[in-house]
Amino acid sequence: MINRKKHDIHLQLEDQLPLVRTEEIVIDRLKLDGAKVHEASGQVMWDLTVKAGDLEERKMRYVIESPRELMVLAD
Repeated sequence: MINRKKHDIHLQLEDQLPLVRTEEIVIDRLKLDGAKVHEASGQVMWDLTVKAGDLEERKMRYVIESPRELMVLAD
């Protein structure tokens, strides 16, 4: 995100990790760039202050591991 304003801005950026209903499926969190994670809901949140004219980037990476015979649907 680029702050094109002449003053600092504060924002909360939210995303969602996949939720699993079985222990056979594992979500491996590779990178969350300092986000706070609410374990029960999978909600990922960054609390940011972006200075005027600055660029802030946050990355979220994960891998879904499951047995071959198990169908995984990800939205």
